[in-house]
Amino acid sequence: MKLFSKSYSFLLLLILLVGCKSTALFDQYAYVEATSIKVDALSLISHSSANYADYEKEVNALNIKIEKVYEYEKHRANNETSAQLWELLKSPDKNLLGGLLKKWKTDSRLSEAFAQEAKVQASEAFDIIIELESKKIKPSDDLVIKFLNKQK
Repeated sequence: MKLFSKSYSFLLLLILLVGCKSTALFDQYAYVEATSIKVDALSLISHSSANYADYEKEVNALNIKIEKVYEYEKHRANNETSAQLWELLKSPDKNLLGGLLKKWKTDSRLSEAFAQEAKVQASEAFDIIIELESKKIKPSDDLVIKFLNKQK
């Protein structure tokens, strides 16, 4: 489980270093998709102590949802940080959600303890993505900021 901790630490460090520099505007679609995928992913992780073959369709469907959001995020202007976070989360070569799903497929089943710890870390990683999006300037906030800047 320490492997998951290392990736999570890197993810947190990345947010702390560049999270505040994001100039992309808040996007309701991105926020809703991130929260929806979080719920789907955590639900699926809860079943990872069962046989992978029984959940392969659900895993594939989740991976497709994640790929769609990743493609959307990476093509938004000034949104590199969010795209990098999604890339880390989905990568089968890292120790977050993508790595967990790969391990589940390879091992056929995961231990209950492993699954529970992975669920906690995946939840925290999703929370970072969701909080980053929610803290972006809302279009209405942007108008207020522009108005206030004109008043100076």
